[in-house]
Amino acid sequence: MSLLEVNSVTKKFGGLVAINDVSLNIDEGEIVGLIGPNGAGKTTMFNLITGFYRPDSGSIKFMGEDITGRKPSEICKKGIARTFQLIKPFLNMTVFDNILCGALCRTNSVDVAKKEALKIIEWMGIDKKRNALTRSLTLAERKLVEVGRALATKPKLLLLDEVAAGLNPVETEETIKLIRKLRDTGITLCLVEHVMKAVMTVSDRIIVLDHGSKIAEGTPKEVSQNTNVIEAYLGRSYA
Repeated sequence: MSLLEVNSVTKKFGGLVAINDVSLNIDEGEIVGLIGPNGAGKTTMFNLITGFYRPDSGSIKFMGEDITGRKPSEICKKGIARTFQLIKPFLNMTVFDNILCGALCRTNSVDVAKKEALKIIEWMGIDKKRNALTRSLTLAERKLVEVGRALATKPKLLLLDEVAAGLNPVETEETIKLIRKLRDTGITLCLVEHVMKAVMTVSDRIIVLDHGSKIAEGTPKEVSQNTNVIEAYLGRSYA
């Protein structure tokens, strides 16, 4: 049994079919890349998995339990957390308080949540910024805060939506290291990413969407040599 099972899921917005009968599995301990052109349905798939959207048909199972259409808060407590393509930190709160919000998902004790938040801040190496307002941070630092807030919910599966987008090469390398470090703690990860260096470097397996349909799946090497993927997304120069 896979950790996450998406079975024949379809999602329409009026006449637009955003996800068209897509099935995919994510196994425990994997890093899975989810790639494809803009508008391919990648973020929509994340929204379906995390309960922001309800599929028109099909089902989603997590750890063998049907979570189709459950509320985002319920799915988070089940063990799925995410970041957002357009990052959504609480800008007028400190780094510490942002991550504290995530930690309160698992406990009613503020003292326990504070200890967990401090532990995550230190683990992520952002303790020097813990009392800074999030609006004062760089893009890379804000992304770390959002990852830290998600991490504070103690996920079994972490969905990262374009976590390397907009970063310079040094910051991208640091993000790759962080993804591997997260996996080493026992967290399973799925990445939506356009930065090919990041997704091809860290992924065990890659799933490719185009116009809402799954067009390929395999190792990074297999996907990078797939004719359909080259034509739809990567381009011949990448191949």
